[in-house]
Amino acid sequence: MSSDATGQNIHHIQRITMLIYLDANLAQYCADYEDFIFGGSDVPPVNEPKLLRELEALQQINELEQLGEGWHVPATKHLMQELFCKPTHNQIGVYSILLQTWEEAGQQEADDADEETITQIEQSLHPLQLKDKDRRHLTEAIALGAVWFLTNDKRLINHTRPPECPNLICNVQGVYVARPSECIPEISRGLFLNTDQSDRSEEIWGRHADFDSEYPLTALRSLCIQSFSQMVQ
Repeated sequence: MSSDATGQNIHHIQRITMLIYLDANLAQYCADYEDFIFGGSDVPPVNEPKLLRELEALQQINELEQLGEGWHVPATKHLMQELFCKPTHNQIGVYSILLQTWEEAGQQEADDADEETITQIEQSLHPLQLKDKDRRHLTEAIALGAVWFLTNDKRLINHTRPPECPNLICNVQGVYVARPSECIPEISRGLFLNTDQSDRSEEIWGRHADFDSEYPLTALRSLCIQSFSQMVQ
């Protein structure tokens, strides 16, 4: 542990490969805008400001990965089934590389997680009222021990944050749910939660996730998620 100028405790992870789970929409961005994100192109591929901001963030994440010890991007069976539903020729190439990299990292065995554990995690996420496929992706990120779950799905983002604090990066059972542009400052500084903080988050979830019939959804979300600013203090 170290402390910055404001007195906040910061856990610096060094020489540890982290897991960053990319939601399906971001995996599609990586395929559709491959030259911009991975090829070093300076020509903006889109005009829409919000989308361009996330593409630029993915480009920065790739550059940071090259500078540091790197991280793994899971290519789970569930994610691959969704991506390979109706892919374009270029998407097939990028998805295949993603899958190959995951297999070469020796992480594919993690896909065979205990179904009972998967079911328990998935059921615990029901209070957030996510779409089925989104809940499954987040479940897999939690089961794999990912640090970040990155998405550009506005609804998913909103449903994992207290309505009164829509801009906070929040922790769901040990996984930070955020847009790529939101995680850049934290990844570049090496700010990640430590084991004690992860256990604390899971404990909070276990204590309140069953009370969906007694608590209003707004209050339940606030109990089930922890803001990033609180976790690093």
